[in-house]
Amino acid sequence: MLRGIRKYIILLNLILIVAVLIFVKVTISNQSDLQIIRFTQITALFASLFLYLTLLVSPITKIFANIPFRNHIILARQSLGISAFSFAVLHSNTAFFFQLGGLSGLQYLKTNYFFAISISIISLIILTILAITSVNFMAKKCGRYWKNIHRLIYLASFLIIVHALMLGTHTRNLSNILPLISLLLFIVLIVLESIRIDLYLVQRTQSKNRNITLIIAVILITALVSLNFNSWPINGLSIHK
Repeated sequence: MLRGIRKYIILLNLILIVAVLIFVKVTISNQSDLQIIRFTQITALFASLFLYLTLLVSPITKIFANIPFRNHIILARQSLGISAFSFAVLHSNTAFFFQLGGLSGLQYLKTNYFFAISISIISLIILTILAITSVNFMAKKCGRYWKNIHRLIYLASFLIIVHALMLGTHTRNLSNILPLISLLLFIVLIVLESIRIDLYLVQRTQSKNRNITLIIAVILITALVSLNFNSWPINGLSIHK
């Protein structure tokens, strides 16, 4: 079964897409606008989840070199990235053409909303490039440039976070369970990435100074928590403005 892990992840991705469509149709009947909003939200959630799992592969397999099924986890990264891309396409198309109304709707947007949509388009373009070049044939064509191209996933992830924080107050409201879990998961990823980078630097420079990567991790975590500070619940009440 593990030999075909890529195929199983893609199959799971297709099942999830159909399940989301059915779930929205069944739970929200005769309210097309609400169905569109809910579908947009759920596809964004799954796109973020698959992207997170894709990012998690490198630090997990580098830090825990003896982790069970390590090679299969590495193989799964390609399909996880493609799954993230597919849900991102569904999310962006539904939001742009159905919620916004296409190009004609851009003229009614405020500056901050226009900026948020612009950076989401950039991130979608990056994910498209990564999805295309993840195919074995294209990966061979890219040659030694392949790794540098796929490092763009970090830029796309950053832009997606900014996009989410700008467009939805619900993404910053830590009195809700989903944003709180997202924040905690992101902190875990930052810590793991800092350890991975540290291991890389130690191998390259033979230095045992780990202060730099840890300081960067603390700064990133502090900045992220600060962005959400006004949403922390105090005595059971949210102070989100």
